[in-house]
Amino acid sequence: MNIDIHIYGVHARDDMIAATASKLGLSSDYIHYDDRPNGGLMMYTAKKAWLSPVSKGITHRICLSDDTEVCDDFLSIATKIAEAHPKSIISFFPYEFMRKTPEVEGLDTPYLKCHILSGCGIMMPIECIEPCFKYIKEHFNDTCDDDWGIQQWAKSASIEILTTVPACVQHIGDESIANKGCFIRRTVYYKEKPVANWETKKVMEYRPKEWFFSNHGKPSQTKGVLLYVSEC
Repeated sequence: MNIDIHIYGVHARDDMIAATASKLGLSSDYIHYDDRPNGGLMMYTAKKAWLSPVSKGITHRICLSDDTEVCDDFLSIATKIAEAHPKSIISFFPYEFMRKTPEVEGLDTPYLKCHILSGCGIMMPIECIEPCFKYIKEHFNDTCDDDWGIQQWAKSASIEILTTVPACVQHIGDESIANKGCFIRRTVYYKEKPVANWETKKVMEYRPKEWFFSNHGKPSQTKGVLLYVSEC
């Protein structure tokens, strides 16, 4: 598998972007800024990253938002993930597991079915990108959050979305630019040196009681059920 990595964001977070670009060895060609005078939905800048030219031989693309920190050996781990689950979309920030969830600890797989895709860090197979953003344009006219649009397309196309515990990406933008007043979103499962059986094809699902809407998007302590999904 061959992966390229792009970052998208705003100049107000140049320090965060520079740190990530330096860690990953990315040149300015892989950084995409919101150049609109008054800004707007992140979909605009996300599309610049996702739809930028693809070099020959690239099989997967990762797009990171500007307010993220990536783990050590991130590309190496992402490559192992792509090799184990080549057709899946990967959410590197486990939005559903920001707080401790003992039910998903100590599993023999890091892979969990993702119910809430996070735009902090997403990997998609190259062949998914164009149909995904065509769908978003046709159905939502690009007037939705990028991660939500990607998740809606994946659902319509029956594409599996996975996330991982431990997390490979941490959200560090505590003061949201796009969503003023939003609660702090950090996961307790982020590790600078995450250790897991990245080669496994086993997937589990933690099905929590509904909390996202009833609790206004704030994480809840309600417990759920751990289910076996698949193992190819």
